[in-house]
Parts: sequence; structure tokens; C-alpha cells
Amino acid sequence: MNYGRINNVVSYSELISLEAKGLYAIVCSLCGNKDYCYPALSTLAKMSGKSKSTVQRLLKELSEKGVIQRLYDPTQRKTITYNLMDKSKKS
Repeated sequence: MNYGRINNVVSYSELISLEAKGLYAIVCSLCGNKDYCYPALSTLAKMSGKSKSTVQRLLKELSEKGVIQRLYDPTQRKTITYNLMDKSKKS
């Protein structure tokens, strides 16, 4: 069975929108036991049922809140890796 663990700090945060929390859950699921993953934007859009522009906005929100870190590859002109910043803060 595949599943992702979601940090309660993120789940209960009033500073993060419900939509962003849903996308965060998908990213966590894709990362599994690792603290990083590299899904395509189209994959996140399909899995979330949201448009690519909405997914981009939600990823920006998560990044600005310090929940994820997006690693950008200038040669490909796109984000290639998403790091879960809260995975290292296990209690």
C-alpha cells in the first residue's frame, strides 16, 4: 500500500489554504518515505483535478510558506525537484 505522511503543523495551519493542503498531500504521497520527488506539473494537475496554472499557484503558496522547496533547472527552464521541508522536523 502506498501512502504519504502529512505533518500536522501543515494540516492544522490556518495560513495555508485547503487547496494547497490537498496538493501538499499529493506531493507527500508521491515522495513516499523520501523527502523529495519530481512529478511533472501535468501529473500534479491530473492527480489534483486542477489546471496547471492553479497547481503552479498552489506550489508557489506552499513554497512561500516554507513547506516545500522547489529546485529549478535553468537549462530546462522548469522545476525538476520538490523537497518537503517539514520531513526533517519529525517529532
